[in-house]
Amino acid sequence: MENVLKNYPKAIVHLRQQFQNCRLSLVFGAGISRELHFPNWDELVEGIASHTEIDGKEIYENAKKWSNTTSITQLLFQHFKGRRLEELEKTHNSIAYREKRVLAEWREVVHEVLYKNAEAERKNNIGTHAYLKEFIPLINHTKFAVNYNFDDTLEYMLSQNEWNRAPRKGRAYQAVWNSHVQYQETTPVIYHPNGFLPGDKNLQQSENLVFSEDTFSDQLIESMSGRLASLLHLFTKKTCLFVGLSLDDHTLKHLLRQALTISPGNYHYYIRYTNEKKTLTASEKRAIFNSNFEVFNLITLFLNSAEVSALAQLIELEKENFKRRAAIAGVNTKYNYYLVGAVGVGKSTVLNHFGSLRLYEEWMEERPSALAKPSSQLTMPEKEMVDKWVNSQFYQKNVALLETTEGIQLIDRSPLDPITFTQQNETGARAQSMISAISPGRSEYKIESGQIVLLMASIVEVKSRLLSKRKMNWDDNTLEGLQKRTLDIYGECPTSAIDNTGRPIEHVVRAIAKKIFVEEYLPVDLHQRLLNIAEL
Repeated sequence: MENVLKNYPKAIVHLRQQFQNCRLSLVFGAGISRELHFPNWDELVEGIASHTEIDGKEIYENAKKWSNTTSITQLLFQHFKGRRLEELEKTHNSIAYREKRVLAEWREVVHEVLYKNAEAERKNNIGTHAYLKEFIPLINHTKFAVNYNFDDTLEYMLSQNEWNRAPRKGRAYQAVWNSHVQYQETTPVIYHPNGFLPGDKNLQQSENLVFSEDTFSDQLIESMSGRLASLLHLFTKKTCLFVGLSLDDHTLKHLLRQALTISPGNYHYYIRYTNEKKTLTASEKRAIFNSNFEVFNLITLFLNSAEVSALAQLIELEKENFKRRAAIAGVNTKYNYYLVGAVGVGKSTVLNHFGSLRLYEEWMEERPSALAKPSSQLTMPEKEMVDKWVNSQFYQKNVALLETTEGIQLIDRSPLDPITFTQQNETGARAQSMISAISPGRSEYKIESGQIVLLMASIVEVKSRLLSKRKMNWDDNTLEGLQKRTLDIYGECPTSAIDNTGRPIEHVVRAIAKKIFVEEYLPVDLHQRLLNIAEL
């Protein structure tokens, strides 16, 4: 557990944050079934071909030389369908009945092959699985999981009282495969986008399975036409942890790309399974990580079975216990990122794209109208009122940050920003005023440290932004002065500068996301910096 925490501290803190906020969803694939004796995709297709009802071994052997698995499945189904329709035509006049009967018989074959080796010792196999049971508390808490597999492993697991000790009334889950179904908020939902075949044939199951070339093509078309809106909503509004999935599914990749376009600041976590037989070099890991991050907004975690188990446990670990483990591992439980820059560079716009983080907007309360004017145009009473109000806002924001024990925070402006609005000869006094506000009386509060992300833009672009917000009082000299003062104030601090001049907002958002999710955390002692400025 300690190694996982050391290798991925920021990812675990973020996953815990989303879990606690009920904004984490789990997405499972075929990889979770390896230890349960379910066939993999190729084995399933070969088993279907060899089944006596299909009699397609020759088709399979010939087709596998030149075709992929989904195409072979399509050939086998058409072979079976053509023969059975001819046979049924002799005894049944209804075309609809004959087609339904063929689909039912096809599902029966798939079910038989799917569960052939998995039914024996099923409970024991799940019970001894390296990590599956560790996800029960996560599914119960998040209330929603996606399972791309046909089988009912997750449902079976949730129904076992000795594993699932969550209090409940009635069934422990709701299995759905139709995106139009209304979900029950009190019961964990297991959504099967590819179809559902429970082990118990008497239970309700999906009529269709996304398994062959035509059904995969139809699903891809449906994703384009909005029929899979529930999955797209999940990928744009929540943080997902992908477990046991490959990225070979064209529909999944299409949905992830759509989600990236709609919500460029929303990132997910993808477990790339590793073991002694599947070792990857550092350069291979780097290439995979960068590719998944850039193409799908996925943060890749390279984990073996024991590490997947540790990850699940760390996500739901009680706060004090997690704090102790983090201290032992020597990692942070809190990451603060201050988004700074002059007026009109786009800080608030960027902030709104990172809904998966804990956000602190520029002001904690409704701002006074005088704040919209350049400081040079304020009367002395207005300036005193504005300074006092601004100080109170940074005090409230800082207290909120101090009281937060874990998570990733993105904060619009730091307590150093107000100094950029003062004249050079007022710098020390303004800094001292902020220190007094942040640390009133004997409180000994200090400004929360954090990494500085400095946004910059050309004066032409800044003026254009301000005009779009009907702020027409800012002249070029004032804006240039603010930019220069900002660079002076933060010049001695390690900063991550990003120029968004002429760049689409999604490019700027993703550049900042890389600073937050990928790069090393470089916090700045802002309190000491403010003290240094006060002494000038």
